Amino acid sequence: MIRRVLGACALLLSPALLPAQVIGHLPEQSPFADAIGRHSATLQLGWLKTANDPGGVGPTSGPMLVGRYEYDAPGPVTVTTRIGYAPTLQRDMKDPLFSGPLRDLGTAPEPLLLVDGGIQLALTGDKTFRGVQPRLHTNAGLISSLQRDFDIGAYRFGPKLALSYGVSARIVTGKLLEWHVDLTHMFWRMNYPASYQSGVGIQEPSILGNGRTNPWVGNVLLSVGLSRVWGR
Repeated sequence: MIRRVLGACALLLSPALLPAQVIGHLPEQSPFADAIGRHSATLQLGWLKTANDPGGVGPTSGPMLVGRYEYDAPGPVTVTTRIGYAPTLQRDMKDPLFSGPLRDLGTAPEPLLLVDGGIQLALTGDKTFRGVQPRLHTNAGLISSLQRDFDIGAYRFGPKLALSYGVSARIVTGKLLEWHVDLTHMFWRMNYPASYQSGVGIQEPSILGNGRTNPWVGNVLLSVGLSRVWGR
């Protein structure tokens, strides 16, 4: 009887005699950490790679300065607004009433201004993984040329709806300044005058042939910069 009692006591006490075991990571060793900062203001330098539009009169590729403000709502969603300015872009000018070399009229400045807003979804929630918070985003807004005059062919890059989606990464440093990397695929619609298309009285071959006068084109914006974060 005594042996049975001693045996039972040994079974009950054996877990306490074993070394403590930890499942997963200790807090200080976890690859996940809190992403602190409800607000951020970011200044980025980017490169806008524009599409080769069917009419050949769209803006050329070039640098774009980007400023953004973000509010990190509770949970994985961030609300963001963005302003982009590309001052050095240019475009080709064409006269649809001529064909051959006489059609090309040289280049003209085409500075672009982008204003949009949207939401971001953090794939790691309110935390970072090894200091990085990867995110998906979608935006909608307007893009326009600051050159408002129509050219001799009755074309201008007027205000357009700009839709975009992409990926970004917030690189947390543990300080007030952080790195921000963004890759955006942006779409807008070209709007050519009717004289660009084949038809009665149009000099053939026309600029577009039988193509559409309002095609969508895709563009890519890659930007990198620093963010100032504050709030909790």
